[in-house]
Parts: sequence; structure tokens; C-alpha cells
Amino acid sequence: VDALLQVLSGIPADGPPILIAQHMPASFLESFAARLERHCRASVSLSVDREKMMPGHVYLALGGETHAVLSDHDPCRIRHLRHNGFETYVPSVNLLFGSAVPHGDRVVGVMLTGMGSDGASAMLEMRKAGAHTIVQDGESAVIDGMPKSARDIGAAVEVASLSKISARILASTSKSRQKVTS
Repeated sequence: VDALLQVLSGIPADGPPILIAQHMPASFLESFAARLERHCRASVSLSVDREKMMPGHVYLALGGETHAVLSDHDPCRIRHLRHNGFETYVPSVNLLFGSAVPHGDRVVGVMLTGMGSDGASAMLEMRKAGAHTIVQDGESAVIDGMPKSARDIGAAVEVASLSKISARILASTSKSRQKVTS
């Protein structure tokens, strides 16, 4: 939570659209979105199915029984998927990153502190498809499970300390105004 707050506080009000899969019970996500909204320059809300993501906005996946992914045809459109029991976490980082693969270099993937390996394999596929992938370094991660899993398999184009991730997101998205961060 603190890592995400630190990264998002460095994103300007006109920053790239961001879709986040946060491992957190769905009952806490609405209050978490409100907390982020108070501390960030970008607008923050829960995702809505088929919503068009806009610059300057951060969207939190709903969780509960719902995953949030990018549309097959438009990396700026959110789709909700009903949990089918196969993913360990809801919302799933693996599903979100997997949905970004067809969009190649039009997306940026970021992996922050967390337990397990959710998202590592899909992040590697994102990288292979041309996406810019940023993984938090072990020294600044409170729990280095997810970032370490991604680093260990070569999924990271770049490894950065938590204090530098916002700047790295902005640098990688400024190359193309159509990039989306997930």
C-alpha cells in the first residue's frame, strides 16, 4: 500500500492512464481508492467494465470475484472478467499483464513489492512483445516475492528503486502518448 502510494504520488494530474491489480480484499478497495485520491494528483477510482481509461486517471481493479484486464482491441479500454477459480489472486496481476501482451510496445508493466509470483510469467511475455517492463529492486521492496520472481526470469527491461519508479514510468510513457501503464 505504501509503495503504491509513493509511486502514484509522483504521477502528475495529466499522467498516463494506469490500471492496477492490487492484492487486497474487495471490501477495502473503495476506501483504498479514496485514500489514494486524497494523496495523488491523478484521479483515482475503481474500474468499471468497458470504461475508456483517460490520461490523469488511476483505476483499481475491483477484486472480489472480478478481474480487470485490457481490451483485446484497445489498450485504453477496461474489461472485467468473472473469476473462474483458476487464478490464486483476485484481481490477478497475471491476467492483467497477459491482457497487455497483444498491445506490445503501447503498454508499460510495473511490478511492485508483494508475496508470491503473480504476474511474473505474463510480464516476461509483455517484455517479449515489446512492452517496457519495470520491476522494483530487492533493496527497496518490503516483500520481494513478486519483483524477485520477475527479475529471476528476465521479465524486467529495467529494475529500479521504489523512489525512482514514478520517474521511470513517466520517462517510458513520454516516448508515446498512447502508452498505458498496468
